[in-house]
Amino acid sequence: MHLKGGSQFFAMHIPALPASVVRLPGAGDCLVGGTLASVCAGLDVIQSVAVGIAAAKAAVEAETNVPSEFSLTAIADDARTVYAGAKVLYHQSML
Repeated sequence: MHLKGGSQFFAMHIPALPASVVRLPGAGDCLVGGTLASVCAGLDVIQSVAVGIAAAKAAVEAETNVPSEFSLTAIADDARTVYAGAKVLYHQSML
């Protein structure tokens, strides 16, 4: 899926990942941090949100608020799963 920038409005469904929840604190921070880091690294918004969701999954499965280490392979695999399941529900050109 490749979404071009410009004056367009999109409504998307981006799936969640199943997780074995241990703790919830820190999940939102990891979601935002993973998303922003990915945008800064050059990924598009949907790819970046997928990485953020994968980072949040890692956070809820960890014993601490924010995991001391992330498995980049697991994050990438989970992000691919999220990205592959993303669907455009509505698209409208604003021009």
